[in-house]
Amino acid sequence: MFAQNQYYASQDSDELFRQFKEDFGRSYDSEEEEEFRNSVFVKNLKRIDALNDANPHAVFGITSFTDETDEERKKRRMGKRTWLDGLRIRNEERTVFNITQGQFAWASGSDCAACDRFPSFGEYSMGNVPENFDWRELGAVTSVKNQVYCGSCWAFATAADVEGTHFLATGELADLSPQQLVDCNTMNMGCDGGYPSAAMQYLSHFGGLLTWDDYPYKRIVEGDASYNPIGTPECDSSLLNDKLKAGEVAHVSGYQMVAMGAEDEPLMRLFLVKNGPLAISINANGMDFYVHGVVGCASEDACGAGSVSHPDVDGEGDMFTCDPTALDHAVLMVGYGTQSTDHDDIPYWLIKNSWDTTWGEDGYYRIVRGVNACGLANNVVHSVVKSPVVERRS
Repeated sequence: MFAQNQYYASQDSDELFRQFKEDFGRSYDSEEEEEFRNSVFVKNLKRIDALNDANPHAVFGITSFTDETDEERKKRRMGKRTWLDGLRIRNEERTVFNITQGQFAWASGSDCAACDRFPSFGEYSMGNVPENFDWRELGAVTSVKNQVYCGSCWAFATAADVEGTHFLATGELADLSPQQLVDCNTMNMGCDGGYPSAAMQYLSHFGGLLTWDDYPYKRIVEGDASYNPIGTPECDSSLLNDKLKAGEVAHVSGYQMVAMGAEDEPLMRLFLVKNGPLAISINANGMDFYVHGVVGCASEDACGAGSVSHPDVDGEGDMFTCDPTALDHAVLMVGYGTQSTDHDDIPYWLIKNSWDTTWGEDGYYRIVRGVNACGLANNVVHSVVKSPVVERRS
């Protein structure tokens, strides 16, 4: 069992803070700033202890984010938490529009974009899927990136999804441009947040995504006045049009809605295997301090506290609860597996994040599979190269 109970509460917080500054190269402009960061650090240590109590199969600990406030950490996410009902309404509105354009389809277990490259995958069905699967081993996943303090997780998740789609269609694995999405997708809000579904709608209309080298990431942070007041550079439309005309883009002609609820989680597994990595939205509560292991529990008996649920250590109500209807971060689902423990086997999803390789398991995150943990099955989309047949799943 990984849980550390109240490990940090029993340690010398001043020594921990000194070690934190040394490990992560922190220095502060004034004594007042250092005192403030120390107080934030101590507050976050309590949260880390609470996370370890709630998650017996994972370890949470001191990370580069431990001296940051809630608001600072939220800047790496999609923006304000979007409640699921509102998100579903917006997706339905986009669905009506996109069906008329022939660019949208509901996912089906018979879809198999991977079958040209991996013909045997066509044999998989809902009752016949691999026990463990990882698209990294098959060449469909690029290196872990770092979005820094721009709230562009949605752009990184979308670009990573298209990277997998492009690989399956062409055999070429290329780093694609989240910056194109941040700058040019007006349906989202640049560094102030957005959603993969809106990004894929933009790509469906424009036609494709440039490479990272052609349209590199600018590492602009939210509110960076050196570029403009909202921290989002202007779109380089002439470059985009030139590259599109030259065919130097990863072509995208449509997208699919894979899952919109817990009942779709079994389909997600099959669709992932047969069609490549998937862009998903989740509630990212607790992720800032994740170190390794499988987050969450497969049953209430195994973990009465739920998935990533903080006890109310600060009297702030449920704002630290991993509410599956409040989605605030976008990531890439690349595989799944099972972790064996002394007591049972824990099924998990394998997720690629965009917070650099120094975070988590070399930039990856594992979370329990089969219980819609943190809402991971509530808004799952996937890009396609050739226009899908529009047929809504019943």
